[in-house]
Amino acid sequence: MCSKLAGGSAVSPLDRLEWLTAIVAFDGIRGGAAIRTATVLARYCNKKTGIAHPSIQTIANETGLTSRAVRTGLVELENTNFLVITRSVGGASSLTNEYSLIHKEGVNSTSGVNSTSGVNSTSGVNSTSGVNHSSLTPELQFHEPLNSSSPEQGIEQGHNRGKEKPSVPPSRRKMKSSHPKDIDIANWMWDHIDGLAPGQKKPNFETWADDIRKLREIDRRSPDDIRAVFLWAHGDNFWRTNIRSPTKLREKFDVLNAKRLNTQSRNISQFPERKKENLNDYL
Repeated sequence: MCSKLAGGSAVSPLDRLEWLTAIVAFDGIRGGAAIRTATVLARYCNKKTGIAHPSIQTIANETGLTSRAVRTGLVELENTNFLVITRSVGGASSLTNEYSLIHKEGVNSTSGVNSTSGVNSTSGVNSTSGVNHSSLTPELQFHEPLNSSSPEQGIEQGHNRGKEKPSVPPSRRKMKSSHPKDIDIANWMWDHIDGLAPGQKKPNFETWADDIRKLREIDRRSPDDIRAVFLWAHGDNFWRTNIRSPTKLREKFDVLNAKRLNTQSRNISQFPERKKENLNDYL
């Protein structure tokens, strides 16, 4: 004689554990697919209704079985009277079957089962069956649902499990310059360079800004120095066409700065009354 686990009352984790234990010890269960499937059903069983709603695909994902093996396991549990399956009408893909866990006669929370199986919820089993609650394999262990106050929420948990999007590793994220001035200088340089060479393509300003960041942070050049050296190069007939990116500017910075200072020194010596030019006049 069998009865539904719920029986009009709440289904405790102990009830589901005894249901699983009885399945493991039952001689009529031959395949491992049935045991794995039962483990998932116990996990998704609503504690108030005794009904589980996981889809075939959800069970397959959690057990590592194929959909065909899951169906075989469900039929085996149904044929051995451990499960009642209420199939969705017409097999609509948007619906899932209902699985009612069945409590076989002789299994309860204190006395265990008859002497043929030797299973007891508190004392383990005899030496012939070899089944013990504490020795169940990890795939047979299960946990209380996060919140199974309603059957609908249990369904939603099954549908959403395993759908989290993987996060992008930090090493693959695109890095941007943390200094807004770097982007400003990059755009300012392009305003001067654009049109110097026929067919010159618009640059990647993030790459340019990163090169300017290197000038500041690694080479210890101030934004004013970067602008001043670039302006000098841009005003020189030779260097104007050779310094058309922050990369080239960084590569030749020391040479260009030395030439700039030398030119500036000569101008001051020739015209003592002339003061040092204000950089802001050129910016």
